[in-house]
Amino acid sequence: MESVKLSLHKIIGVVILLSSSIAMAQIPILSTDVGGYNSATEGDLYRTTDSNEYYIGLENGSLLPFASSVGVQTKTTNYTLQSTDNRSVLTFNSATPVTLTIPAGLPIGFNISVYQLGIGQVQIVGSGGVTIRHRLSRTKTAGQDAGVGIVATASNSYHLTGDLSN
Repeated sequence: MESVKLSLHKIIGVVILLSSSIAMAQIPILSTDVGGYNSATEGDLYRTTDSNEYYIGLENGSLLPFASSVGVQTKTTNYTLQSTDNRSVLTFNSATPVTLTIPAGLPIGFNISVYQLGIGQVQIVGSGGVTIRHRLSRTKTAGQDAGVGIVATASNSYHLTGDLSN
């Protein structure tokens, strides 16, 4: 029993040591810098000071999202995506059509799920320089309870998948 207690104390000590090492080794950046970041050091941990998101530096100098909580956000009016929406679920509950705008500069790999709860369709548009791709060129939710996936597959290029219409 004594050896189990000692091992547990060692494990707790290692966890505390690792936690404080990670906290001290974070490189602060702003969330607006993430999409165009090209000077990251491979393996370094980056944290956005304004949105508290974590990224790992890749060999090519870009950043890969590391950890983030998934949340469900309810919207009732037009909305523009933000970097903090990454890996979230947006529900739109409106009686009239609404617009979801994808801004330039979100990181490659950014992904989000969108659901139309009300009778108002959700139209997905890109701001200046953003390309939206869908096999059938559809950019609106098909109707109540329709779901759409949005993924940044290249810089300022987004693929839509799901229950869409014109």
